[in-house]
Amino acid sequence: MRRPLLSRVVIRPDDALTAKYPHELGTRIAIKTKDGRTFDREQVGYEGGLGNPLSWDRAVEKFNWLSEPLCGLRTYARTSSKPS
Repeated sequence: MRRPLLSRVVIRPDDALTAKYPHELGTRIAIKTKDGRTFDREQVGYEGGLGNPLSWDRAVEKFNWLSEPLCGLRTYARTSSKPS
């Protein structure tokens, strides 16, 4: 399979972001367009991370979203109850 966009992706470590790990998880992305414009964004933390843990309902929602296509509705329904 040919992946033309993936072949143009460059990943580089960032010493400033790495120095904050594991207390803070961050990322920075820059997109350069064919006409020379650059769009950048930095994100610190993420939903489900140490500073922003998932609620039980959101964890179930995420599990269902990820697992239902692989497991089918039967497994999906059995695993969505809250533990006691």
